[in-house]
Amino acid sequence: IANANANANANANANANPSNIIPPPPELQPLIFRNQTPLQPHQIQTDYSSNPFASYIDGCSIVQNHADCFSTTFKNLCRDLQQSFPHVYINTYLTPTNSSAVKAHADDRDVFVIQIQGCKRWKVYKDVPVPYP
Repeated sequence: IANANANANANANANANPSNIIPPPPELQPLIFRNQTPLQPHQIQTDYSSNPFASYIDGCSIVQNHADCFSTTFKNLCRDLQQSFPHVYINTYLTPTNSSAVKAHADDRDVFVIQIQGCKRWKVYKDVPVPYP
């Protein structure tokens, strides 16, 4: 029982200490956009100590590609949608009020957007304003 308690306490302390959290691999790190420009990892480390929440408070947008790798709910949604669509994944965007994460662009795939909070004016162009990717 003493060993079990010691292990439980060690695990609780490790979970309470964010420095013990193993970050996701580089390809799953959140992307940080400031003024519609992606920041490089060294900029994120220098400016925000690699803390996406600090970047958001400073007015940056946070983009998490493949959020389905982090959420069982998203993973299950993708699995359900794959019954009708061959390739499905979820990207999430957290953007401060009165800003946008990226400039006008053309996606190289079909996109289904669900906005769950706030309001935004979306513009879908008949003639794409930029060359196709």
